[in-house]
Amino acid sequence: MVGFAGGVIGGFTAFPSAAVVVWLNLAGTSKSAARATAQPYIIVMQSVALALLALTRPELFGPQFLKLFAVSLPVVLPSTLAGVAIYRRISDRNFRQATLMLLAIAGMGLFGRAIAM
Repeated sequence: MVGFAGGVIGGFTAFPSAAVVVWLNLAGTSKSAARATAQPYIIVMQSVALALLALTRPELFGPQFLKLFAVSLPVVLPSTLAGVAIYRRISDRNFRQATLMLLAIAGMGLFGRAIAM
């Protein structure tokens, strides 16, 4: 049921791991088990979403997409390394707090954007 909810949420928010992250936190899963569960889930869901978009709306992957992708790489790669370094240094409790806080911030951003429309 959590995977289904994640798929539905991911389908309209492009944030498929929200339900999984909440579920893992409620279950008291360790940070390594939570990461080992959430990361493959995110990769698979995002890959499926990209494949479906490529099949149904190939025009979205034109020059503008490639330009934005190229511009984002220099920011994403160092940020990912910084995130891994932080992950290695924090406790399970701090990891749960950080993931839920970041999830709440993302949710407020989505909510705020929906209201602004």
